[in-house]
Amino acid sequence: MNPEEAVRQLADLLVERPTLDLAEGCQALETCGIPRSLAVRTYHFTQLAWARVLMDGLGVGFSADYLLFDHAGDVVEAGKVDDDPSYAAAWKLAGRFRATPGFQHLVMTAADLKAVNSAILAGSKPANLTMAPAFISLEPLTPEGASKMNGIIEQHIEELQSQCARKKAWWRFW
Repeated sequence: MNPEEAVRQLADLLVERPTLDLAEGCQALETCGIPRSLAVRTYHFTQLAWARVLMDGLGVGFSADYLLFDHAGDVVEAGKVDDDPSYAAAWKLAGRFRATPGFQHLVMTAADLKAVNSAILAGSKPANLTMAPAFISLEPLTPEGASKMNGIIEQHIEELQSQCARKKAWWRFW
């Protein structure tokens, strides 16, 4: 089964069972014959793509990058979200499923949407937001793994904040 077929299968499952969470969605995909590793990747990248489709046009600066972590909190893969076949397939299918309750549920549980929503509620304008890379755990983390992953995430956020602080507004004279 290829990533495009797996995303299509997940989308169809979400039509039938709109409140599928990660564990249920992966189990349902495995029941359909999709290997566990592809099922997990499909769920996460579909959620990421669909959340970004929903927020497309708001002006949010989404990171082009992703990092995948194993149970020990080690980065096992890094790349560009647009280059991932599951992400690309989910982006293409989003318009077809956007009006479904399953699409809405999957998006409402996405980390990107929650982060943008929290920032907006705190008074930020979407066009002023710059997102960190997508951080995805492919397996349940051990306590040590969670700590290690959080440390890596903090480093990325500090670097992003540093980059943003270095930019000077064009209208300031100093």
